[in-house]
Amino acid sequence: MVTNGWVYNTGTSKWEVIDNSTPIGGTVTYSDGYTIHTFTSSGTFTPKGAGNVEYLVVAGGGGGGTSTRSAGGGAGGFRTATGFAVTAQAYTVTVGAGGATTGANGSDSVFSTITATGG
Repeated sequence: MVTNGWVYNTGTSKWEVIDNSTPIGGTVTYSDGYTIHTFTSSGTFTPKGAGNVEYLVVAGGGGGGTSTRSAGGGAGGFRTATGFAVTAQAYTVTVGAGGATTGANGSDSVFSTITATGG
């Protein structure tokens, strides 16, 4: 485990700064001064200290129609806000799956106490 210093990210082929204040979890990208943690599967987000985060939680969409009654599946619900207070602890992230069969509901996605309802 690297706690301070530089680490070479083989996924991006770039050197990155790692320090004790860097949260961990998900795939990390950077844009316009933001550090973005993207989860495409369930996991854990762990801030290294107290602060506020912005979030976007998107649930799985519903399954489509049959070949005789074609229709698209319903979109998954979403929740977004700014100023969500976090502390130095592990927050569970659940990524809801889309409806796997005709007419099946999508699953809920959850970040901490925030739930987006499946389509």
